Amino acid sequence: MTTRSRIHPARAALAAAAAAAPLVALALATSTSTANAATTHPTTPNPTVTWATYEYHWGPYHAKNEKAKAEGDVIADVAPEIKSNRVRVKGELWNLDHGKCAVLEIKIHRARDRWDWHDVKWCGPNYKSFNVSKRNVDLVKVRVSQSDKWGRHLFNKGQWQTIYDLNGKVPSKM
Repeated sequence: MTTRSRIHPARAALAAAAAAAPLVALALATSTSTANAATTHPTTPNPTVTWATYEYHWGPYHAKNEKAKAEGDVIADVAPEIKSNRVRVKGELWNLDHGKCAVLEIKIHRARDRWDWHDVKWCGPNYKSFNVSKRNVDLVKVRVSQSDKWGRHLFNKGQWQTIYDLNGKVPSKM
């Protein structure tokens, strides 16, 4: 009589992935070195997928009392063939009230009806640069507000502004 040990499916999948990792790394190195940079995205291993890049300026948007502002760019790499994209929001957040802090809320709607939130807070003089990047993005909205230096309570909230919409690429206001 023989006894079989049973391997948990998750462990079996992990072992298979670990065994395949060197092959995937080799395939990535080979495909990215031979890919044409003008027609493919540099981080994509499949050279047959064409990525289109859209870049738009947004802002400046202000807090309600105009003592905080933000502006920047949206860079969207879109591959319609595989229904994928990578959206990068970058820019500067300006604090124009030295007793308070400037806050930028970034709300990113992703696949499977999920929202990701990112807050950028700056209490110093001049501005702070920021850069947020996500994949499979449908919609990006931003709002500029103020807060005190110690708390999370937001006040002087500006309006939510749509800076990227996958269906229309950019809002009609831009």
